[in-house]
Amino acid sequence: MTQVAHGTFENERTRAAILLAITKLHANVGFIANEKVEQIMKDYKHSKAIEVQTRALDYWVLRSGGITNNLLFNTPLTEK
Repeated sequence: MTQVAHGTFENERTRAAILLAITKLHANVGFIANEKVEQIMKDYKHSKAIEVQTRALDYWVLRSGGITNNLLFNTPLTEK
């Protein structure tokens, strides 16, 4: 899934959904060390697409224990 995150998408919301999915999967396994996941999130935490940047920053907040996983699993992507 980390390889897909660097793909080309017509809409950046697709990338945001992928980052959210990676975050949920990584949270589910207790944020065990994974260089690929961490690199993906570092790459996108300064993205020009605000939703992508937000998803990457959410990962780092959750990983540091700043928010409980219950909030993550009950928060949908924004809708247009």
